[in-house]
Amino acid sequence: MHHLVVVLLCVAVAWWVILLGRRWRGTGRERVLRGCWAWGTLAVALAVDVYWAMPSRFSIGESLPLHLCDLAAHAAPLLMLSGRRWGSTLLFFWGIGLSTQGFITPTLEQGPSDVFYWLYWLQHLGVVGGGVYVAAVGG
Repeated sequence: MHHLVVVLLCVAVAWWVILLGRRWRGTGRERVLRGCWAWGTLAVALAVDVYWAMPSRFSIGESLPLHLCDLAAHAAPLLMLSGRRWGSTLLFFWGIGLSTQGFITPTLEQGPSDVFYWLYWLQHLGVVGGGVYVAAVGG
């Protein structure tokens, strides 16, 4: 049940941000909104790195950001802010084509009381939402 509620919440947040982005397209407000999404995604990706780098949690399989969603979360802000068509295209396919898998079949062992549970969802929201954002608002 937690999974469904969090997915619906992520969809609602992304929908709202995309609606604002479309309304503000071509204005300074849209650039600020895009920047907030991009920098927020990077902040979450770095928080995930710190979480797994803690000595009590460190393991080679999880601590190194080698999963595709980890790489995408680090690249997504740069791709969103670059304004280059190839960057928007890459983010779209990483976000929609690959990182949506994290929403469909999450690989979480933690529950809602653990901070990583929320970092996981925010990281995937940043990448998937960023991919939809560049397609819907323009990138």
